[in-house]
Amino acid sequence: MGRRRKPKFSLFKAADWDKYVKVKKGEATYTVERKAPAEDKELFGVGVIPFGFSPSTAAGATIHMNTSISRAGAKVAVSAITGDQWDKLGIVTSSTASTNGPAGWYPALLTITLVGVGDNGEDQLSQLSTRTYNKKKTRSGTMPFGRRTIATADARTGAATAAVGDRDYEDCLKAILADLNPTPTSPASSRILSKSSEPEIYIPVVSISSWLDSLEDIGNVTAF
Repeated sequence: MGRRRKPKFSLFKAADWDKYVKVKKGEATYTVERKAPAEDKELFGVGVIPFGFSPSTAAGATIHMNTSISRAGAKVAVSAITGDQWDKLGIVTSSTASTNGPAGWYPALLTITLVGVGDNGEDQLSQLSTRTYNKKKTRSGTMPFGRRTIATADARTGAATAAVGDRDYEDCLKAILADLNPTPTSPASSRILSKSSEPEIYIPVVSISSWLDSLEDIGNVTAF
């Protein structure tokens, strides 16, 4: 079993809370260092095959579902994943190859953080507390991923999976991580500092059953 992590802010003392609250109230400044280019926030449409339900096996069926990736995520994917990054992630990049997914569905995500090869960090005072921490210069990118259409081994047994529908979250994630580039192509002289993943989620949403003009008799308010 992994080590239990302490709740966020659990080590804060009175002085830490005072500083944190001042920043949140705008009474103290907070400076973002080395801002990423504004273009990195731009979103682009892509499609992935969800893990939560079995993809159709009908001939010609569109099984990829619409989602998005930021330019920052695309940059890191190209830099840190060897070979065809999009096939490895289970991504299609054309709108004609993807369709709308179920309401409330959000894809699985992989976040990769890059750092300079020689960057061991330096002690820096936190802008949100009185604590000092080791600060490195990093660049991160988050990318969606789904069931892969390329050869993928079973994460537990190592045996080949026969079809797209047989490839689950753990199978695809393990295969992607195995293809990470130990020497990313950019920035120069960089390495992978960390990688983390989140499974896809389904959030219940209220759907519209029909338009109001189709309701002929609205009815009275229910009696008390």
